[in-house]
Amino acid sequence: MAAPEQTDINKNLTSAQQRLSELWEEHVRYEFSTRNTEDTLATMVEDAYVNHIPVLTGGVGREELHEFYSKRRWIGCCREFRRLESA
Repeated sequence: MAAPEQTDINKNLTSAQQRLSELWEEHVRYEFSTRNTEDTLATMVEDAYVNHIPVLTGGVGREELHEFYSKRRWIGCCREFRRLESA
């Protein structure tokens, strides 16, 4: 995944906002480019949750999210049907 383009919006970020932006880009890279469950989870807090409302799936905490990302095959399935676009 290409590095995010520098825009006027992210040129004026505080250091905390910049770190959060970098962490998000890291998370997205692991989830969608390298498709690595462990690395994806490492970018999340211990009590993280994912709630994909359109398909009623997700999980709460590391154990459920590990299952969601790997065993339920979120990271490995339907690659050709998913893409990430900036809004």
